[in-house]
Amino acid sequence: MTQDFNESPESGWGLPATLKIIVAIVVMIIAGGAIFYVLDLLSLENFKTLAVKTGLVGGVLVIAGLVLGLLTRGK
Repeated sequence: MTQDFNESPESGWGLPATLKIIVAIVVMIIAGGAIFYVLDLLSLENFKTLAVKTGLVGGVLVIAGLVLGLLTRGK
């Protein structure tokens, strides 16, 4: 089985992997934009706001990580 895999004529990552990388970059750009938008919306000056902002940033990053993980895992 490994012999067949090593002799496959396909070189490089192929189109599906390239599309997944492009989608991953777009998802990260959208996630970054969402983070900055939410941080601009929340402009209160107390500790509670800082905690909310930190939680939102962490939540967006977790969601982006899950999306990227699902994209790289699927075929």
